[in-house]
Amino acid sequence: MRTFVPRCRFLACLSVLLVVCASPLLAKNSVSLRTVEGRVLTLDRYQGEGDLEVVLARLDVAGGPEGGMPILLAPESVCDQIGFRIEEGDRLRARVFVSTDGPSRVQKVQNFTQGTMVRMRTLHSTPLWSTAGSWQGGPIRTARGHDQAGRGSGKGPPR
Repeated sequence: MRTFVPRCRFLACLSVLLVVCASPLLAKNSVSLRTVEGRVLTLDRYQGEGDLEVVLARLDVAGGPEGGMPILLAPESVCDQIGFRIEEGDRLRARVFVSTDGPSRVQKVQNFTQGTMVRMRTLHSTPLWSTAGSWQGGPIRTARGHDQAGRGSGKGPPR
């Protein structure tokens, strides 16, 4: 019994020491995700991943920076390939990898105005397009009653 208690204390102290020392190292490699929602103020282009110009949107987010929160979506050619449209004034909800030294990269975005949602990057922030600008991700999700290109369900005219 005497040797068991000191060993448990030693292991407990070692565990605490490991957690305290390893936490800062793990935090440097982790990227936090945050969900933001707002209206698109402006659209622009930004030199993004793979030396491709990526669509940069500035969102009017409650409590966000003056001039809007900058978020990176995907190259314009990729957005065209998958039928994802975004315009100034659209209302978006985006899950972003928060950045303190530049625009935040979008992991997933929902455009309430257009009725579409698409995942732009993996949970490890890897873009879902090739370095040549070709889409490699899954299909875009649209509001009920619309197909991938947003042309309607083919069930006749809306009532």
